[in-house]
Amino acid sequence: MIGKVVRLAVSLTINEGQTEAFNSIAKAMTEGSKSEPGTLGYEWFADVGSKRFTLLETYVDAAAVEAHFMGPVVQQWVPKLAAVCSVNRIRDLRRPRAKSCRNGCGIRSRDPEVLDGDRTVISATTSRVPEVVALVQKRL
Repeated sequence: MIGKVVRLAVSLTINEGQTEAFNSIAKAMTEGSKSEPGTLGYEWFADVGSKRFTLLETYVDAAAVEAHFMGPVVQQWVPKLAAVCSVNRIRDLRRPRAKSCRNGCGIRSRDPEVLDGDRTVISATTSRVPEVVALVQKRL
């Protein structure tokens, strides 16, 4: 199981005046995600004194990530989350070293076509979240 575990780190910045809404949405997402089969962890970390957060998601395998992406938390809550914050990046933490390049579609990764290489870094605007989720699903 150790080799199959998938960890994603999602970096977010809360929009001005949206802290209360963000907290409510994050709480609902956490409750929903923790009850999903295959979820090992769903934890939020805050940068002290800023509006930046990191969500660390841990799943037993790629199938659990795909189930999460297709499930009610992502389908119902991610659009609401996108309305109150900006997604700075999504990182695949399965590999120990970071190396990235930029391609033409606004998504940064080690290789524009491969999301399973050295610690992949995906950088996207909030409006591209569905595209990034689809790309991650495709590569898991």
